[in-house]
Amino acid sequence: MKAQRRLYDVISRRVTGLLRWVPSRSCAGPARQRWGSERDQLSSEAAAGVERLEGYLLWEREIRIARENAQYLVERLPELDADLRDEVVQAYTECQLESARTMFERTAARAQELQCEYSIRYQTLRTRIVAFSLFSSAVCVAVSVIFATSLRLNY
Repeated sequence: MKAQRRLYDVISRRVTGLLRWVPSRSCAGPARQRWGSERDQLSSEAAAGVERLEGYLLWEREIRIARENAQYLVERLPELDADLRDEVVQAYTECQLESARTMFERTAARAQELQCEYSIRYQTLRTRIVAFSLFSSAVCVAVSVIFATSLRLNY
């Protein structure tokens, strides 16, 4: 039961990374600290609870699908006796769940890689935009000064 609960926690943490974008510490620099009120703290606790619930429901769905697939397989093999049917259902279900776990882990790892890559691109783009804005402002100021001095010289 503890292993299953730990698996729910791992899946909920990894899968929710797929559902919403949160800058990671490794890619986006130091994590921003939230200096919010108690409401922010409560909402983050609620969000964590919802994430755990999502992970639990997602994993329960995978278990149900794996069992249904195993039952379908066993129904197509009428020559199996009851004990062997149960054994095949159990083995097939475990195999399917291991495959699902591997798929979730790969998907979560890829999502984290993409999150890192896109946060780096976003930081680079933001830096370029700020630099361009500062350069354009400097050019505008320079042109204004030149224009103002030329007007003074003419009058």
